[in-house]
Amino acid sequence: NRSDSLIMELFEVSEKSRAHMLKNFISDELAKRMAGIPEEIIEESKQLRKEIGTLQYTLRYNEIYSNNRSEDFIINNILEKLRCYEDFISKLEKDFPKYAELKKNKNHISIHQIQDMLEPSQAFLEYQFTFNAFFLFYIDKDTVQLIYKPISRDFPETVLKYRAFFENMKYGDFSEQLIINYARQSYELYKLTLKPVEHLIKNKRLLIVADGELNLIPFETLVTENIDSIDVRYTFSDLPYLINTNSISYLYSASQLTDNKEPLKGRPHYAGFSPEYNNTMNRPDPDSLYTYLGVLPGAYEEVMSAKKYFKGTVYTGKKASKNKFFKASMKNDIVHLAMHALLDNKEPMNSKLLFSSNFKEYGEQLHAYEVYSREIGASMMVLSACNTGSGKLTKGEGVFSIARAFLLAGVKNVIITQWSVADKSSASIMDRYYYYLSEGYPVDIALQKSKADFLKKGDPVKAHPYYWAGYVSIGNPIYFATKSNRWISVLITSIALLFAVFWIKRKLRF
Repeated sequence: NRSDSLIMELFEVSEKSRAHMLKNFISDELAKRMAGIPEEIIEESKQLRKEIGTLQYTLRYNEIYSNNRSEDFIINNILEKLRCYEDFISKLEKDFPKYAELKKNKNHISIHQIQDMLEPSQAFLEYQFTFNAFFLFYIDKDTVQLIYKPISRDFPETVLKYRAFFENMKYGDFSEQLIINYARQSYELYKLTLKPVEHLIKNKRLLIVADGELNLIPFETLVTENIDSIDVRYTFSDLPYLINTNSISYLYSASQLTDNKEPLKGRPHYAGFSPEYNNTMNRPDPDSLYTYLGVLPGAYEEVMSAKKYFKGTVYTGKKASKNKFFKASMKNDIVHLAMHALLDNKEPMNSKLLFSSNFKEYGEQLHAYEVYSREIGASMMVLSACNTGSGKLTKGEGVFSIARAFLLAGVKNVIITQWSVADKSSASIMDRYYYYLSEGYPVDIALQKSKADFLKKGDPVKAHPYYWAGYVSIGNPIYFATKSNRWISVLITSIALLFAVFWIKRKLRF
């Protein structure tokens, strides 16, 4: 009917404005596979694109390199590589007409396609803001709804103030009035963003595409009840958070749902990296302030936690080098980086992860543009450094951060931090996260359960959301076919075979 048609048109408009770089990357890869292009040709295409990307970023950041390549030399190389890539794609379209057709008729993902991809336990929510209102698209297997809500013009400022609550947390300041103020502020945001679909999202696994400043807050911290109407003395540990009822994964656009979410077969392999820092003051470049790189005692515990549940290797101290990271990222399913990071909010692709505390060792600084121009073979990256999900907030694209670079490099799911996470708390949350992941839970549920354990069994003083809500999942939640769920599959297969044998024997009798 006309109403359904209007919702679909509005959703298409919303999707067209989102995550162009990531969406184009995903859709092009999908088109190649749907057209039956052999894997070795797809790899050749990726290699050409990587070489172009590397040269482009070399041109942009040439001043930080110690080589003597001239600007003209780099530009000529880029032009030559672009000509090669255009010739390669032209031949590809000629040899594989279906690929050319899919590229030509490439449509944005539709509501019906989303419904087909969702599991019964999942719900998809996409927000689209204007200057005085927002649209919320709610989609699950059976339901499509469009919510329209007027908002005040100072709404972005309200969201930023809510985020500031986590960033400016003062240790030990847990007065009853602080808790009440937080709960009221949080519930007001919940009323606006999720209350309209509260009856639909109950106990659902949420997939959220945020917009604007909403990209900067973890929805799981939202309080779902008006505590003013309840005569109870609350502490931070027993507030009615959304995390108590819903797991959450975040997407930059609905196109990320097209990533294959079948269980990754075989026993997952893991690599963890924990460099050594020497508690010294460093100056990244002549124009910057000194940066203090303190020792991270909890980092070693973090990277070791997964080894209890997965087969793998841990690299610590000087062995945790950038070169070993690139090698490990091609051979392992899960890679965990517990280290310091430096953000560049003006030029997000220049943000970096530090494999050494010595800023003169450029070879041990992993820049976002280096990740973008390579292929990362790991299915999951855990970026356990401060603010790996922070960056430049761009209309339509969301947050340009170092995490985005890993998604563009082919990683299916990235665990990021939304602020400067607490070292010891991180180790505790990560240990429980890997335990639940090894038990066969999807990423979103494993993260939800690990946070719930931290709230229930951890230090009550650290129940403040600052300690447990910083880690969030970006991407379509994957899971691994670990020992637990493999045995369930074997059991189901065995029962099916026994039934088949019984049926055949019965037929033969007659």
